[in-house]
Amino acid sequence: MVKLVESKSNEKKIVVFCVDGTAGLAPYWKQMKRNYIRPAIQALQDLKNIESGQFSSTCFATVVYGAGDGFGGPYYCIKEFEDTLQPKIVLEDFENLELYGGGFERRTHLVEAFSVALTILGTSNAPEKHIVIITNSEFYDTKVHNINNDYYKQSLEELVQASVAFQAKVSVIAPRIINSLKNLF
Repeated sequence: MVKLVESKSNEKKIVVFCVDGTAGLAPYWKQMKRNYIRPAIQALQDLKNIESGQFSSTCFATVVYGAGDGFGGPYYCIKEFEDTLQPKIVLEDFENLELYGGGFERRTHLVEAFSVALTILGTSNAPEKHIVIITNSEFYDTKVHNINNDYYKQSLEELVQASVAFQAKVSVIAPRIINSLKNLF
């Protein structure tokens, strides 16, 4: 699980990015960072200069997910970055993120990543909660497989209902229409 290193006492918002880490996103990644991700980070925090290294009242967490061939196989499909109150760190994490894998599979493990995002939201007392899904891939229509997860054996539809219970605002950033996500959100 992601660990906070900064004080969360003044946390007003929490934002969890769920990023498709496969190469399918790679052709669009630079433009998405510039035109969507950076403006989202700017809009969701309270600093004038997000590059300053100052602490914001918004906590940012990042969960990167892959396909069955990413990060060592289907049971290692999730990679988490340490969450932070510094927007600059999030920007650096995205700048250093390498997108790879997924070449033999057209689907990704969004269900696992979304469940981790909800678990992170559950640890926060922030009154405003956001999940931002960044993808260019369809997802496996499965249930959560990680037995150590709070949402074990739940489907994406059930996870969406949990996000509603959290009153989380869910956004999807994708370079193309993904009908299965469009129907859910």
